Amino acid sequence: MEEMFENYIEAKNSGIKYMSYDVFRNDNYSNHAPFDGFLYDTGSPFLDEAIVRVTEDINKNNYGKLKDETFAWLTGHRVYTVEIKSSKIPDKDYPHQKNLEFNSWEYQKGIVNNLKKRDFFVYPKYNRKNGRSIHDFSDYINYVQQLNIPFKGDFITGLLDEERIGKCDIYTRIFVDRKHSDHLIAYMLGYVLKASFFENPHIINMPGKKSGNAVYFAFPISKAHHIDALMTDGVLWEQKQ
Repeated sequence: MEEMFENYIEAKNSGIKYMSYDVFRNDNYSNHAPFDGFLYDTGSPFLDEAIVRVTEDINKNNYGKLKDETFAWLTGHRVYTVEIKSSKIPDKDYPHQKNLEFNSWEYQKGIVNNLKKRDFFVYPKYNRKNGRSIHDFSDYINYVQQLNIPFKGDFITGLLDEERIGKCDIYTRIFVDRKHSDHLIAYMLGYVLKASFFENPHIINMPGKKSGNAVYFAFPISKAHHIDALMTDGVLWEQKQ
């Protein structure tokens, strides 16, 4: 799915380029990737240094973790980190009306409308797996309060400021159909910047046996920016407005 995102960015010929983390990783895939790739202006003088800083962090950490300071440096120098979440289209998101062909406009509209009811998500900083006791933002606040962490200013503002640290800059989701063709059919439903998760914070648990105890900040796909806006987003590329 990363290739789809990269090809899409390349096809726009906007002066913005995507580079997969796999292009320069040197851990033989033994560690977790801290992000999927960089999004940057082709004229950026900071790409080489960004690669060096990330590689140094990964080589010094047994789990492939990137320091918060490195995330901040990358953002400050407009070498943006991207997370691309890919998933199969859930069975219940296919329209179930009879006599609708997969290639019909009505069927495709139904898929997209259903996928837009889903979310982008990121892990919280202080607890990502106590989903049996943390079900919403209020539960999460109660949990963090028990840790007695000193935050600047009022508690919730300080907590959310800390949550922004060490997160990727850009999040997107790609849903894949594996039922109707031997070819790749995918749906790329916009993007969101990390700040959006914490403007009106919403905590969820991921359903299913594999992720049932996980805790996430969620942001609705229905409120995402259109993917075309990524290359001219004023928060990212001031000079491109």
